Amino acid sequence: MEERHHSYVLKTIEEIGRGGFGYVEKIELFNVNGHKCGDYAKKILAQDHGLSKEDFKRRFKREVDYQARCTHSNIAPIYLHNLQVDSPWFVMDLAESDLSTDLASGTLDNASKMHIAEMILSGVRFMHTEKTNDPGRKPVYLHRDLKPSNILRFKDGVYKISDFGLVKNAGKERPESELLTRVATAMGTLKYMAPEITTAGHYSEQTDIFALGVVIDDMGFDNVNGIRQLIDKCTAWRAASRYKSVDDMMQELADIKIRNGL
Repeated sequence: MEERHHSYVLKTIEEIGRGGFGYVEKIELFNVNGHKCGDYAKKILAQDHGLSKEDFKRRFKREVDYQARCTHSNIAPIYLHNLQVDSPWFVMDLAESDLSTDLASGTLDNASKMHIAEMILSGVRFMHTEKTNDPGRKPVYLHRDLKPSNILRFKDGVYKISDFGLVKNAGKERPESELLTRVATAMGTLKYMAPEITTAGHYSEQTDIFALGVVIDDMGFDNVNGIRQLIDKCTAWRAASRYKSVDDMMQELADIKIRNGL
């Protein structure tokens, strides 16, 4: 199937993934002169979860807006989008793999895992602090669905945070509706949810930190001194017992890296 959008033609090759808010196709992108720009991924809005079609389209628009605003080397960028059609979509780089697949391969050593963890934390730190320098600030964007399958690997081994479908703008004065909070809780992955999410639907910087701790635990570091303590602090039952910020996590991870010669 081909679709014309402004000065580009998008040619669908195959479906490569499907999630709660839509599905992803591999596409070839051409300019109007027929020159192939490359292979890309196109995410299309698909299913609903108790929201009206218009509410769901507004949520998809927020996903595009938030991901496009987070310009960082460890956050997947968005290049093209069309939010006016019945099934809105956006185009991003085509990933080579994801962290879940790479971990399952068993080919990553401790040094590689450490580098990947640093990239993940760098991306999430940017989400939490984008355009804010106030040390007393509230986090800007909460991802709310951090897990290995949403951390994509691109060329040159660069890992990037993706899937902003559940992202919340915590800096907004207007609180999120109870319905949208329930949708986010239902759509998240239980293993990566902090206790306060499942009991009260409460999200914060510390709930993302909890998920990061579980992701680092998933990475299966082998005999790395200090990594267990970092994971335990990230995943503490009480939010107040966790790291105050991702920046604090990064400092602790840097110390662990030095101590273990990684």
